Amino acid sequence: MAAHESLNGNQFQYTMFEPAGKLADPTQTRHGDLIEGQRPEDLQAKKLERSQRKGWNEMNTVEADYNNISLHESIQNRGVVEPVRLFKGVVNRTPQLVNGHHRVFAANDINPQMEIPVRWH
Repeated sequence: MAAHESLNGNQFQYTMFEPAGKLADPTQTRHGDLIEGQRPEDLQAKKLERSQRKGWNEMNTVEADYNNISLHESIQNRGVVEPVRLFKGVVNRTPQLVNGHHRVFAANDINPQMEIPVRWH
């Protein structure tokens, strides 16, 4: 029997990687940066636009490239390097993304199936 088959409905399985599409989807992951009244797609557009600016890198690019490459380009070239932070689901057992929104939305734009390293808290 595989480990995930031994879990009952009340247990939560922690993963080391999650697909970008799942982390970007507000029905599967709560977004800690979402301001009350803000639409999830507006948050995603804002974070994605910022990730495409050259010289704006969120922990994914080597220092020498910092001003010459965008976070989006870095992820396209290397994948997501630094794990994003997730809190285990308290509300409806839905995980909450608390750090790494720019990385998630950039990776989702490039390839929704891209595996992103996660760190659970």
